[in-house]
Amino acid sequence: MSDASRNSSVGTKRGLKRAALADRIADILLAEGVAVIPLRDLALRLGTSDRMLLYYFETQAALIGAALSRLSERLTSKLSDIASHGPIPPDLLLKEVGAVMAQPAVMRTLAVWADISARGARNEEPFRTFARASIGTWLGWLADRLDLPHEGHRKETAAAILVVIEGIRLIEASAPGSTEGVAEIFARGLESPGERR
Repeated sequence: MSDASRNSSVGTKRGLKRAALADRIADILLAEGVAVIPLRDLALRLGTSDRMLLYYFETQAALIGAALSRLSERLTSKLSDIASHGPIPPDLLLKEVGAVMAQPAVMRTLAVWADISARGARNEEPFRTFARASIGTWLGWLADRLDLPHEGHRKETAAAILVVIEGIRLIEASAPGSTEGVAEIFARGLESPGERR
C-alpha cells in the first residue's frame, strides 16, 4: 500500500470514528438537556479518554460543534416534509413547525438549544457563535418556505414565526401545557385578509 493510500485509509477511519462519536455525544447531550459536559466525564461515558476525544476533534469547541451539527441534522430531517412541495402561507408554516416542535423527542433537542442560547447570551464561546449561527439558519429556513405576495415582508415574517416558536418553547419548558392553543391564535393573525374567519 502506498503512503497516499495508507493516509487516505487512516483519514477515512478517523472520519468514521469521529462521526460515530459525534452521534453518541449528541445522544448524551439530549439525555442531559445541556450543550456541554466536562470532557473527562464525557470520555468516561464513552469508554475512552479525554486525550482520544481531542485526537478525533482537536478542541472541545470542535467536539461540541460536531455533536450540535448532528442534533441539527436530526431536527432538519423531522422538518423535511414541511413545505416540501413549495412555499406555504405564514399561518400554515407556523402551525406545521409548531406541531413538530411540540413532539417530545424534539423538545429534548430544544432543551439543548436553550442551554446554548443561555450560554451565548452570557457571551460564552463557542456558544455565542453557535447561537447566532443557529438563529441565522432558522430565519433562512423559515423565509425560504414562506409564500408571501410581497418579498419585502419575508424576513420580518420569518422572524415573527421564530419569536412565537421560541416563546412557546421557553414557556413550555417551565410550565408544560400552559401554551396550548397559542400557536393557533398567532397563526390567525398571520392569515391573509381573504382567509380570515
